[in-house]
This record gives sequence, C-alpha cells and structure tokens, in this order.
Amino acid sequence: RCYWLTRRGAELLTHDHSWVNEAIARGEVKDANEVQGALAHTITKCLGPLEVGDIPAEVEPDVRIRDLAGPGLVLLCSDGLWNYAPAPEDIARVMRVAPDDTNAVAMARLFVNYALARGGQDNVSVALYAHA
Repeated sequence: RCYWLTRRGAELLTHDHSWVNEAIARGEVKDANEVQGALAHTITKCLGPLEVGDIPAEVEPDVRIRDLAGPGLVLLCSDGLWNYAPAPEDIARVMRVAPDDTNAVAMARLFVNYALARGGQDNVSVALYAHA
C-alpha cells in the first residue's frame, strides 16, 4: 500500500489487488471483514510476472499521479505493517507518536517496530520518501 502522510493525517493512495477487494468490487462481499483466512489476501496482481498455471502472464500496472502539496511522507508498506494498522487513521495514529523532527529513517523504524511489537506475523517492509 502507498500512503501520503502529513501531521494532519494519512491518505491511502492505492488499493490492494487482492481476492477480497475484487470480490467487494463485484458485489459478492460487502466488507473485507466478512472474509477471513488465506483467500482474503490472495494477490491477483503484482509487480513482475504473475504465474497462471504453466503460462506466465504479464500484468499491466495501475498508475496514479498525485500532486504532493507541502511537506509530508510517502509511505510504501507491505501487509506486514498494514495488517496491524489497516485504516489510514491507524497509520496516522502510529506516525503521531513520533516527535515533529523525526527523520524518514527513524519514522520507518517506528512503523516496523510497531508491527513487530504486535506480533510481526508477516514480513514487515517499509519505505519512506520525505517530500519537502
């Protein structure tokens, strides 16, 4: 997932290409919380080739353009983080714990440590870009 973070809050910039999100888009499921287990996070699109049977299929990436107004952070993270902070408000709450002068490296450590302290059941990958 990708978020735009400022001291005012967090905005989700992307959506997950997962089985449950596609089921919601098709109207088969009303809420992601209705689906538990392995299918919920099954990836339907990814960077690089997506194996379909014996035939590799290339996937067209989604491209978004967003003007970044003012200072803030662009957060890219794996489900190892967002499983523990699933809503943008949750990500913002974690960010607000840090002092105002926290740099991007320290903020990335904060997010990783947050997930690890809650169990870290999956890999926790975090990348931050500080926008001036």
